[in-house]
Amino acid sequence: MEETRTAQTISRETPTATISSVSRPWQGTLLGIVITIDMVVMIMAMAFVLIPNFGSGGFLDTIIVLAVPFFVLKIFIVRGLFIGKHWVVATLIFLTALGMLYHVITLFVPGRGAASMISLITLGLILWAEIICLKHPFYAKRNQFGFLI
Repeated sequence: MEETRTAQTISRETPTATISSVSRPWQGTLLGIVITIDMVVMIMAMAFVLIPNFGSGGFLDTIIVLAVPFFVLKIFIVRGLFIGKHWVVATLIFLTALGMLYHVITLFVPGRGAASMISLITLGLILWAEIICLKHPFYAKRNQFGFLI
């Protein structure tokens, strides 16, 4: 008797697996949820603290001007995480490394040591999840020329 093979079985047997045959790792979903929560907190901070004081000049205006493009970048990052883009994970690793560098420097500032240590532990866990995602086939898809997409 011949065994009936479905399209899903055939796609899993071929070396070039399609996106439908490779599931997203739970670390990618967790990163997307964490970044979405961060975006909600950012919106609340802008709504309650920054926007009422906009136009007063100085530091708060600078924060708003920098926060809006960063918020838009986070929207693209979350979208790319759920779609499976490799560049998103590489960007997240870079941003996490910058955050870790900042907290290593502020670790020795009086009064900031405990907060910096907690942030370093949290960023270390996030970096671990990002490295897992970087190695996962869902984020390591290649186009027909062999380049990561």
